Amino acid sequence: MKIITPGKVYQLSNGTVVEFLSADTPNGITTEEMLQVVRHRVGSQGQAVPGRHTMSFVALMDKAMACLAMREGARKLTGTLGTGEIHDPIVVDAAAAG
Repeated sequence: MKIITPGKVYQLSNGTVVEFLSADTPNGITTEEMLQVVRHRVGSQGQAVPGRHTMSFVALMDKAMACLAMREGARKLTGTLGTGEIHDPIVVDAAAAG
């Protein structure tokens, strides 16, 4: 994989370009769609050849997608959905950190 534009455009090893949705790329895919594709693929493989690691991966993908859904909900509630604004800033206590 080659990073063309960090966080937005990537080129896969077979030459396929993956573009994520942004103001510059209105026809791009969303992170959620990409995760759904990967989750479905690995889940399908797990149905054909069940395995502990595969099922763990699927469960973690489900959790990741739930986290993104919660993030989207929080951004809607705070009016920051579709903006570059922070909706849940991380506050680091400098005294505790070091």
